[in-house]
Amino acid sequence: MTGRMTGRMTRRTLLWIPMAACLRADASDDGDDIEALVNSAAEALRNHQEKLFLAAFDPAMKGYKELAANVHGLLRDADVQASIELSGAELSSGQMNWTLDIDAHDLSAGSTRRQVKVTYRAQRSGGKLRIGSFEPVSLFAPPHGREAWDAISEAAVDLHQASRRADGREENYLSNLLARFDRAMVGYAQLEANLQALTSIWLVEPALQLTSNEGSDDRRSLEIDWVMTLTNPMDVGRSLRKEETVKCVVEKRGKRWLIVAFAPLEFLAPPGP
Repeated sequence: MTGRMTGRMTRRTLLWIPMAACLRADASDDGDDIEALVNSAAEALRNHQEKLFLAAFDPAMKGYKELAANVHGLLRDADVQASIELSGAELSSGQMNWTLDIDAHDLSAGSTRRQVKVTYRAQRSGGKLRIGSFEPVSLFAPPHGREAWDAISEAAVDLHQASRRADGREENYLSNLLARFDRAMVGYAQLEANLQALTSIWLVEPALQLTSNEGSDDRRSLEIDWVMTLTNPMDVGRSLRKEETVKCVVEKRGKRWLIVAFAPLEFLAPPGP
């Protein structure tokens, strides 16, 4: 960012630019120094420089240990791009709008965009400017995309278990399977009828391969290559194979993840004669 700030400023967007690790302790304008501080922290995230990132924060600040643990886990599990916007009447304290684009190393955790408005305070100690207050430090927690994929995988297990009643088993896992879906989702009644019919006739062996998983920490879109091998225990030797690219939307509700959209619904219907 070029130019210097001479008065109050309500908002400025920070760009990705390489910065020296050492800040200008003798600069006359704290606004520019804070820009340099947060840009240096953002650059450190991108380059997996954990120690340089933490150097922007005062170790005595509240939540520093949690911050350090979060950043360690985040940079261990993912690549991170960040952009920051400062806002407030005084840049020495106020709000920062952080956007993190997190690409997990594990495909099952996928990509996450995290946008959080944080409050902060910057201060000098021993001539060095650092962030002395920052909330919430959970901004830098590892991504949660894997939890959404686990919810889909567990639904596939319940589908297999529910289908065992086609072989005369008394256990009823259909209610467990249906509980993984939001009853308010579009097409739920059709989904319920499809699953009741499918699991009463066919033994189902599902196989899933995730191809994409992206979204936020509480709402994610997944694309899955889904294969089902169907066997009719009443017709020995009759076996069918269904495969489809399935698109699901999963939302976090409290501590649970629910499937709120599933397409195509017809994939879970029993095959025709």
